[in-house]
Amino acid sequence: MNKVLKGLVAVAATAAMAVTGFAGASTAMAEGNGTIEITGKETGHTYNAYQVFSGDYSDGVLSNIKWGKNAASVSTQILAGLQANSAFGEDTNNIFKDCVDAACVAKALSDGNYGDDSTQAQAFAKTVGDLVTGDPTASTANQKIYTISGLGYGYYIVKDAGDNGANKNDTVYSRYLAKVVGDAKVTINTKESKPTLNKQIKHNETETWGVVGDNQIGDTVEFRTITTVPNTTGYTSYDYEINDTMSKELTSNVKAATDVTIKVDDSGNALSTDYYTVAVDTQNSNKFTIKVDVLKAIQDGKMVAGDTLYSYYTAILNENAKIYNAGKQDNTAYLVYSNNPNDTADKGETPHKTVYDWTFKMSVNKVAEDETTSLTGAKFVLSKNGEQNNTDDEVTTDGSWKNTNILIALIKDAATNTYTVAPTGYTGTTTFVIDTDNPTIKGLDDATDYYLYETASPAQYNRKVKPTKFRIASDYSEDGSKVAEGYPTLTVDTADATTSMIAKIVNKKGSSLPSTGGMGTTILYAAGAAIVLVAAFGIVFAVRRRNAR
Repeated sequence: MNKVLKGLVAVAATAAMAVTGFAGASTAMAEGNGTIEITGKETGHTYNAYQVFSGDYSDGVLSNIKWGKNAASVSTQILAGLQANSAFGEDTNNIFKDCVDAACVAKALSDGNYGDDSTQAQAFAKTVGDLVTGDPTASTANQKIYTISGLGYGYYIVKDAGDNGANKNDTVYSRYLAKVVGDAKVTINTKESKPTLNKQIKHNETETWGVVGDNQIGDTVEFRTITTVPNTTGYTSYDYEINDTMSKELTSNVKAATDVTIKVDDSGNALSTDYYTVAVDTQNSNKFTIKVDVLKAIQDGKMVAGDTLYSYYTAILNENAKIYNAGKQDNTAYLVYSNNPNDTADKGETPHKTVYDWTFKMSVNKVAEDETTSLTGAKFVLSKNGEQNNTDDEVTTDGSWKNTNILIALIKDAATNTYTVAPTGYTGTTTFVIDTDNPTIKGLDDATDYYLYETASPAQYNRKVKPTKFRIASDYSEDGSKVAEGYPTLTVDTADATTSMIAKIVNKKGSSLPSTGGMGTTILYAAGAAIVLVAAFGIVFAVRRRNAR
């Protein structure tokens, strides 16, 4: 039988399977003293070797084959499983249909001349690997190199024990490995491959992606996940699920697959929705799952192992947003993936990644020229437009403007003296007029020029004609979860930046004289001219009267 198992000498059969409940004691065999050395990609694994066939070994060939110590007690089940497996032919065409012992099984398998990673080699290892029993011979580990020693002559299936401690959820199990063991060391390289996930938010002012962003309430906030495509060899099904949850201060725009754009390596056309689905949680509309059919996409040539998927989606920063000193908004994502092709219930999970979005506030203090005496009775409107003419005929009787299309709508809370920016589509009551004393305006962006136009002044004070410009600046910790020390700051007009976040707006007393070139001066000039003419006529009349005497 010098050709027996010729196709399975050094065969790596099927992919990852976790098996628990077996002892890990190392047992020396009566014949031989073989070693299997496994080089993996991860630490923390335990590999167990199960003897399927035993026999005489010479020159790389196993003969006089019998069931091994881990297969003898379940040989009937193994035969039934192999004879029912369509990978070896159906019904009367099954290559194991007449087999009643180990030698027949080994010869039929060898005569098939199946190569490494063939469907049949994988099917054999999975069928037998699910049934072997008894005490295996366990590995010892030195970082990512695992050694199983003291093995007698035979044909072994090596399985990942599946007990990877605290790292279990972030671990990909090694492949089933089938090897003929003689006196020399047998080496195996595992082929486990696990995907990764990163989460990013777009900073709207810089158009860059990172862990932190800031926005005005009502802004569209852009998010993306970056995930890698794993090696799916040996899998007949593969779960690849991006799980995303936004905090309640964000309103997710994701309702269906068409609300998500996926690009392979962030280039070219978007991936068709034929390759992914989106499911929104029925209890939380800010929680959804993107399921990508990577097996189908790989089969159809849309992606390959090692590619990177960029998944884009958006949300609205809503009126419930936390203001910087009360916290921030967060968006967390993680990837659930298959890590065992022989057990669909086995899943891995990437570390959770969170990004943060911030928004700000400022207060208004109306003061007299001494900049300490507070004034009451002023009214304002808020805009991002600094070119509007703040003229009397533009101001309406309620303190608003006729040209409201450039104004920012606000939600008034009289109890707290605050005005919150209203997002588009807000169905509650809004106003354009800020009419309380020393109000606070909430939900503002940084790095943005805002303008307060005064539409009514305190009694006995002149209305400020020129708009007051203010700008907020901010910076953050490395992970985006905190505002950096010394921030945010507020700059009002050309004054120095301050961390007080209070804009002092000065009103002055006195006559409000019309400016040069305006209608008022035309009236004054006309009145002056009239006075001169009256005086001239008076002088002429007086001279004539005196001459008449």
